[in-house]
Amino acid sequence: MKTSIFTTLGKILATVFGAFYGSFFLNGARQDIQNIPTVMILLIVFLVISIIISWIETRLGAWMILLSGIGLGLDAFFRAGNENITIALILGLPFIISASLLFVSNAKVKWHV
Repeated sequence: MKTSIFTTLGKILATVFGAFYGSFFLNGARQDIQNIPTVMILLIVFLVISIIISWIETRLGAWMILLSGIGLGLDAFFRAGNENITIALILGLPFIISASLLFVSNAKVKWHV
C-alpha cells in the first residue's frame, strides 16, 4: 500500500504533539488532578483515541483529530486570561494542521496541467 508523505507527516505530527501535550497533562495530573477541568481531561482522552485511530483509519482519525484540535483551542480560548488567542493557537493549531495534512493526503483530486 502506497502511503503519501502528507499522511505520514500528519500522523507523526499528531503523535509527537499529542505525546508532548499528554506528558504535560500527566505531569499536572500527578500534581493536583482536582484543578484540571473535566472538559480538558475528556478532550485529552479523545485526542489520544483520535491519534490511535488515525494510524488505523486515516480519514476517521483526521476528523477526530480536527475536532480535538478545535475543542482544545476553544477550551483554552474561553479559559485563558489576557493571552487567550495565543494559548488557543498553541493548543489547537498543531492538531488542526495535522488533520489538514491527513485530509490532503486522502483527497481524490486529479490535477490537470
